[in-house]
Order: sequence, then C-alpha cells, then structure tokens
Amino acid sequence: MGLTWSSYAVADTEVLVLVLVGELTRGTAGQLEAQLAHMLARTGSILVIDLAAVNHCDRAGLDMIEACQRTAVVAGVVMRLAAPSPAVSQALDATGLADVLAVFRSVDAASRHRAAERD
Repeated sequence: MGLTWSSYAVADTEVLVLVLVGELTRGTAGQLEAQLAHMLARTGSILVIDLAAVNHCDRAGLDMIEACQRTAVVAGVVMRLAAPSPAVSQALDATGLADVLAVFRSVDAASRHRAAERD
C-alpha cells in the first residue's frame, strides 16, 4: 500500500498537522524525511502527527517517530501524536513509547492540548 501524507496549518495557531495514510514501515519511513525537516524548521511551532489512517507500523516506523521527537526538541518544536490507529497504538504500547511521547485521542485535542483527552 505504501505511505502518503498531507499537511496543513491550523488557523490562528502555530500548529502544523502532518496526516499520514498507509504503512509506516522500513520501506516507507524514509520518504518522510524532507517533509519532516521542512515542518521542524518552524521553531516555536507545534507539530501534530495524525496517525488515524496508519494501518501498519513496524520498528522502523517507530524509530522514525522517535528520531522526529529528538529533532523536534533540538529545533524548539513541540511534537504530539494524534489519533493513533489500533495498529499504531499497539506498537506504541508494546515498546513503551506511549508512556514517553505526547499521544492524544484526536487532532483537535493535540492542537489545543487538552490534557483530559490525552491517552
């Protein structure tokens, strides 16, 4: 199936949303590097990665998410994960990443950082 993505800015905020669709795997994760580099260049912004339509995520996909988080910290960007699909939730839980990354139930919650809606 592969991986496709789109991005948009949330009006009147510093929030950028990256919507991923498909498989976040060893064969696809590297395709995101240029897009992520561009989005992480906006110091002071918030990057929300929408994972609702990701139907498969392997270790390489998780490694990409971890690397993005490290880069975001250095760049002064806040990174949040939103609406992880069951496959992504399972992978995040199995590796313990759900406990260390900011994971929210929806893009709206991640954009507005409503702590009550955090997973």
